[in-house]
Amino acid sequence: MKVKIGIDIDNVLAESYPAYLSKFNSQFGVEIQMEEIREFYFLDKYIKDNKKGKVREMVNFIDGLMLDVEFQTGILPIPDSIEIIKKWSNQGIQIHYITARPVSIRKMTEVWLKKHGYWVNEAKLDLYNFNKHSNDTDFKKEVADKNNINIFIEDALEIAMGMDIPVFLLDRPWNRGKLKKNIIRVYSWKEIEEKLPRVLNGVGGKN
Repeated sequence: MKVKIGIDIDNVLAESYPAYLSKFNSQFGVEIQMEEIREFYFLDKYIKDNKKGKVREMVNFIDGLMLDVEFQTGILPIPDSIEIIKKWSNQGIQIHYITARPVSIRKMTEVWLKKHGYWVNEAKLDLYNFNKHSNDTDFKKEVADKNNINIFIEDALEIAMGMDIPVFLLDRPWNRGKLKKNIIRVYSWKEIEEKLPRVLNGVGGKN
């Protein structure tokens, strides 16, 4: 049967957090560093804890970036991911992008994927619908189960922990900690490529 790999987008394919952080630091005159980001929704917490009376301004700024075509399509891809995904596609592996981005920015997401060469043959894309799902962990697991995804590539610890299938967890400051046996911490796309055959042997590549 065809092997299917589920892949997150932000901080897995796209250098999203560094892009948002750079804009946020510049706009509000702060110097938050990536290594300070010990939880995925760090900026949300930082804004809520802000003592300078700029909460609404900060929220609007982040929301504006989410809908800014120039910003979104300008986010850089993570090294080696494009070449490896193209190689997998040529080997007959189906690529399924599953992201907690809202469905409202589907078009921008497709533009970014196509711009950088991620939109390979038979690629699929699912985005988060607030009217259908209560949280991103349940959403991603539901899509993975429904589409018989064999392996997932993710950066959010809580999402990886919610999966029953093997997960490659790209190491980030916000996902440190003890992992379940089905989760493999990796530090690059080259490492994912190297370890994929052994993991596939373990699951049998079956649907």
